[in-house]
Amino acid sequence: MYPKRKNVKGVCIAVFALMLLIFTAGSYAEDTIPFGVLTSLTGPLGTEGEPCYKTVEWTVKEINMLGGPLGKKIKISVSDTATDVERGIAGARKLISMNRSITLIGPSSSIVVAIMKFAEDSQVPIISHWSGSTRLTTSGGKYQFRTCPDDFFEGQVAARFAHDQGFKRTAIIALNDEDTLSIANAFKKSVGDMGGQVVADVTVNPEQTTYRTASRKILAANPDVVFFAIDVDTLKIAYREMYEMGLSAKSIFSANAMQPVTMEILGAKALEGVYGESPANALDSPAYSYFEKKYVEHMNEETVSWFTPNMYDAVNIFALAIQAGGKADGKTISENVRKVANPPGVKVYSYAEALAHLLQGNEINYEGASGPCDFDEFGNVMGNSRIQQGQNGKWVDIQFYSGTELAQGAK
Repeated sequence: MYPKRKNVKGVCIAVFALMLLIFTAGSYAEDTIPFGVLTSLTGPLGTEGEPCYKTVEWTVKEINMLGGPLGKKIKISVSDTATDVERGIAGARKLISMNRSITLIGPSSSIVVAIMKFAEDSQVPIISHWSGSTRLTTSGGKYQFRTCPDDFFEGQVAARFAHDQGFKRTAIIALNDEDTLSIANAFKKSVGDMGGQVVADVTVNPEQTTYRTASRKILAANPDVVFFAIDVDTLKIAYREMYEMGLSAKSIFSANAMQPVTMEILGAKALEGVYGESPANALDSPAYSYFEKKYVEHMNEETVSWFTPNMYDAVNIFALAIQAGGKADGKTISENVRKVANPPGVKVYSYAEALAHLLQGNEINYEGASGPCDFDEFGNVMGNSRIQQGQNGKWVDIQFYSGTELAQGAK
């Protein structure tokens, strides 16, 4: 009889263990990590914001398939800022107060500036994939991070390219907004530092029905090149009017203006020969190769949309900071961002690889699809930039500037 009783006992133990496992798994599934995404799904940056948000969705899905940070699944709540400061402020308060989000991922420059203090007081870290404002150069770093370069470098790249092309007389049209004024001011300073002359400097307001007055002022100055530090909504009116009025100078668009949709809106003929500056990803990195493969797989698109690698890195870094810190809250994330992204540590090129090393007790140095992602004391990273040109209806790379080269030029 003893063997029989032993078998019954074994079965009971097995059943109990299975029930405990099911109960624990059920409880675990409810213990989620609330990530807040605060970004532009509509408005001037909406065309780029949409693929960026989709990138967040599939990145989080892959992280969750690996069990999630600390074995907990990430749950996304999103608020559309429409690239508007007031909506951004309201969205941040909603995500933090109502959704209990421990992150704010993806706001643009003007919104980051507006919500920084509130987010820090709430101990909720912000990370942006496109907030390049120079107002953040020395003001972030505790609860504010960004995976894109400072606007100073975007302005410097455009100015350096203009100088190398022999353009002496420069005109600037800038939108009266934090994101674009920051770039315009950096461009203007760099032009002066390189011995160039700014012959016209015009600031315009958004949502005007015409920009002919600004266009006439710029054309009357007879510039060699015009720098457009404006968004797509303004560009489709201002550039078209200037083009129709006989613009003969060369044009350089900032990244806000030069988006994939710009070619569709203005047409190949109007943009033939036009230059534009935009972030350049780490194309020769294993991280970018992995990202590009996953992007094509999840998005069903062959061309990677700008800023999506930066968004992908932002999500991965925050998730890894939770894993490394051993706790899912904003304070832990902020304290561990540099621990997972900066040297020293084993170089890792994906969340899965990074997680494996963290579980083994190893320190890691996350190398992103957008670049190294090494944060300085103010939460900035150094990225690469490129100049593209409109050729036969496509944006074609013609010049690359490395982050190292840009940093040396800034000294």
